Amino acid sequence: MVVWKTGIGKRRAKIARRNLTLCFPDYSTQKLKTILQVNLRATGMAIIETGMAWFLVGSTHKEMVKNRRIGIFKRQSAKMALFLVGVHFLTLELGARIVGIHQPGIGVYRPNDNPLFDWIQTPRQIAFQQRYARSQKIYAA
Repeated sequence: MVVWKTGIGKRRAKIARRNLTLCFPDYSTQKLKTILQVNLRATGMAIIETGMAWFLVGSTHKEMVKNRRIGIFKRQSAKMALFLVGVHFLTLELGARIVGIHQPGIGVYRPNDNPLFDWIQTPRQIAFQQRYARSQKIYAA
């Protein structure tokens, strides 16, 4: 919450508050405030986890995570190609890094609209992938 209280994420918090109000018109003000606070905490943690994904060395990630099911990637990929689809959620960066350490593959990447941020994030996102495919903008008809 420090980030939001210092004003760094003030605009995003305002947008989130408005979206929640529109999506849940029957919720009380207190319930909406609680949902917003939980989301802002999760977003703050995602910022920390993104830094962990980008700047910690791979061996540190292996030590941090105990995942008994990650071996399924290796067993299955030995038989045939795997197509793993994940949703875009707050812990995406850290999750993708962990999967990439255990089973490198081809990631899909959409360039960031900010060229400086794109320059910072791209090499860190692709560090544990065999290849990276740049996605194109997709428009609904």
